[in-house]
Amino acid sequence: MIDVHVLTHEGTRPDDLERCLASLEGQACTVHVVDNAGYPVGPGRAAGYGRGNHPFVSYLDSDDEALPGTYERLLTELEKHRAVCTLERVITVASGYVCPTPNPMHAVVGARRSDIEPLISRMPAAPWCVDMLVRKELQPTQLDWVGVNAYVRNGTAREKLNSRQFKEEFARWHTQMDR
Repeated sequence: MIDVHVLTHEGTRPDDLERCLASLEGQACTVHVVDNAGYPVGPGRAAGYGRGNHPFVSYLDSDDEALPGTYERLLTELEKHRAVCTLERVITVASGYVCPTPNPMHAVVGARRSDIEPLISRMPAAPWCVDMLVRKELQPTQLDWVGVNAYVRNGTAREKLNSRQFKEEFARWHTQMDR
């Protein structure tokens, strides 16, 4: 089994969360809903990854949905790799447009708990870029199948992140590592 956390916040839409949680039913995972109460992603991820006791951990954004069998397939891959990530199918909510080419290196990311635990204390230093920094640190194996539908709206965090912010959080992330 995999411990999967789903962050909620003041902007979480109930219909999105319902779809997300329904997509996890019957999967090889234990779901932990973490109320992030409007705080940045970093502290929420730290809280989420700290939940449960399965040897593998993952997350799913509250506006995404896992495809059937995703976590069973992740378990198989995690037996061979320290961290893995699937492709994601991006769907624009307003128009229903489905991007024809799946995106790599976003979600679903799964890892061994033992590899995530040393990173948890550093996650608050990366309030918005924590997922990118964890991927940079763990170098997950890119799988060649789609594991998630990612629903995007205008104004999402994905559109707002910029390279300067990433560089600043990367510097804080590594400063903490040196302590």
